[in-house]
Amino acid sequence: MALSQSGLGAAEKSLRQIVWQSLDLDCLDSAEFACQRLVALDASNNDSVHLMGLVLFRQRRYKSAADLTANVPHIGCAYIHAKCCVELETPQAGIEGLEAVRNLWPSSKHNVADGERMVLPNSRALNEVLGRLHELNGDKKAAVQSYAGAITANPFIWGPIESISRMGVALRTDSMFKPEALRVGNEEISNGGAATSDPFGPNSASSVASSSTAGGGALGPPGASNTVRPTFTFKTGQNFLRNRLPATPTTATTNDDNSSMPNDDAFSTPSDGRRAAVALPLAPQKRSSRNISTSGDGSKPVFEIPRRQIHTTVKRTARGGASSSNTTNLTSASTASTASTSSSSSASSSAPGAGGTSSLKRTASGRLSGIHEAEQYLCALFRDLASAQVNFSRYQCSDAVKTLSKLSPAQRDTPFVLSMLGRLHFELVNYEEAYKIFQRLRSLDRNRVKDMEYFSTLLWHLRKDVELSFLAHELIDIDRKSPQAWCALGNSFSLQRETDQALKCFKRAIQLDPKSPYAYTLQAHEYVASDAYENAQDSFRLAIRADNRHYNAWYGLGMVFMRLGNVDMAELHFNRAITINPSNVVLICCIGMVLEKKSMHAEALDQYTRACELQPKSALSLYRRARALINLRMYNAALVEFDKLCTLAPDEASVHFLLGQLYKILQNFDLAIKHFTIALNLDPKGSHLIKEALSTLTTDPNLTLPS
Repeated sequence: MALSQSGLGAAEKSLRQIVWQSLDLDCLDSAEFACQRLVALDASNNDSVHLMGLVLFRQRRYKSAADLTANVPHIGCAYIHAKCCVELETPQAGIEGLEAVRNLWPSSKHNVADGERMVLPNSRALNEVLGRLHELNGDKKAAVQSYAGAITANPFIWGPIESISRMGVALRTDSMFKPEALRVGNEEISNGGAATSDPFGPNSASSVASSSTAGGGALGPPGASNTVRPTFTFKTGQNFLRNRLPATPTTATTNDDNSSMPNDDAFSTPSDGRRAAVALPLAPQKRSSRNISTSGDGSKPVFEIPRRQIHTTVKRTARGGASSSNTTNLTSASTASTASTSSSSSASSSAPGAGGTSSLKRTASGRLSGIHEAEQYLCALFRDLASAQVNFSRYQCSDAVKTLSKLSPAQRDTPFVLSMLGRLHFELVNYEEAYKIFQRLRSLDRNRVKDMEYFSTLLWHLRKDVELSFLAHELIDIDRKSPQAWCALGNSFSLQRETDQALKCFKRAIQLDPKSPYAYTLQAHEYVASDAYENAQDSFRLAIRADNRHYNAWYGLGMVFMRLGNVDMAELHFNRAITINPSNVVLICCIGMVLEKKSMHAEALDQYTRACELQPKSALSLYRRARALINLRMYNAALVEFDKLCTLAPDEASVHFLLGQLYKILQNFDLAIKHFTIALNLDPKGSHLIKEALSTLTTDPNLTLPS
């Protein structure tokens, strides 16, 4: 049976409704069945091809969806093709597909009202997926430009903020969130299309021309008009982002937009690597925190609204008359006018016209006041969260903690914020506080897998063997295909000193997520623990290739070179790590250790002093500073540091051993014997060193620190 033109259109409309209903209910097989019928009606209809591609994408049939939507001159098809290219890791094809339809990028408003469906992607979504493709392709500048376009279009969509901050870009969050971005075509309080402030730099000094697509639909030709758009000045911690980014043409928005929208192409500490903790000799290692048998620099270490539109709901009768939306009978033109303006004012229909108008004004004023209050609240909330995210990504952890502490208890007690707080305190080596926060997170979301690899590392540092084992097996039960679960299981085996089993678990985590720098780093530290330095170097380098801002891997390479006696290479890698995370006390102490190796004790003392200023309760910093003071023969100052150390780390054998050595040189033999004995009780494995020190107590008063 052949369909007429009108019949064909009606059939397509009905089938589209079936497809969307099936998609909304997650009935993907039914959606595919109806979509095949739709495409069969008219295979040349690109809207139908787009819908079929969307169904295939939802089914995770990425290759099929990519092949179907490739080279189709339709913005929706290009978007689906680009998202498939992200999943298939073929970024260049996705970039070329989006750039080929750049003139078709939509100029519609960036938000939709409740009850509306966004069928085609807006410029924000297109910029975000283009940024992901550029990032996957290794073009960080273009990725930042694309993310900037997405954020400028609508900063309340969180994904691009997280992506761009991960690259070390400093966003101006104080000027990024404006009420206009929350508004959905409400003319009563719209800003009339004013441009939003540039959140990426202090000024928008230059401008670029953009092509307008006003008047063109998703498939229509671009308009002929031009407009001017600002470019961005980016502040970043990466060398390739320090200069102004080149300007490229963008697509302008129509008057429906509430803000100008350029389309330009805008962890854990070393302790987080599990081996720092409160390490004393030689920095973050992982084995017995009481082992001083190789005490010193070469020893194992001892010690992360929608704004609702105010609808003027009006129901028209068949004869053109007006009735209120709640069907209240109206008796006068005055009350009819009032009811047609707002259904909520129907209670005033019996009042005189002037009174009804006054009531309407009060109601409208109250609504506008509530809307304004909601906008200010949401802007402040998102501003604080974005500020914390940026500070965290740039390892300004104390600032991030202060920002999150300003949130209301209800907002602070959410999984996202708790997870960030836990990692922040982990970075600051506040292990007990981090533990409490992660415990609270687990009580709120017991089935959460994300970020649990960091919690497992925290438990490793706290030596909570039973709890770590329970966590690992619980995560495996929840999702055995998650890399976080295998990282936790590897940490559990590592704490039990089952190195081979731990390495197998980390290898499995890498197989599940080959781009996880954290899994590579854990694997590398396990190799270091078994003295497999060549394998450790390979794993650290793979972590850097996955994320060149993963400073833990740079630090790990530096520690390997220190173990191998290559001080210059160690210094090079420590400096690279500290450019990424300049306030990390463990990295600062590593620089001090390198200087000590070069016999630059005064310069090393400066580094340790700086570390103590940044984190006064860091046992590692105090220990290294005390050693430096002894080397400089500043014995009384060293005793002051040991008083603090004995309070912070009373059960660390290395502290008591070095303090005994200090009392030995000061000829205070009673206290020297006392602390040597304490060290011997804490670490019997170091008995040969302690007995040697005791045997020469009165015959060799000169202090020789272990190298």
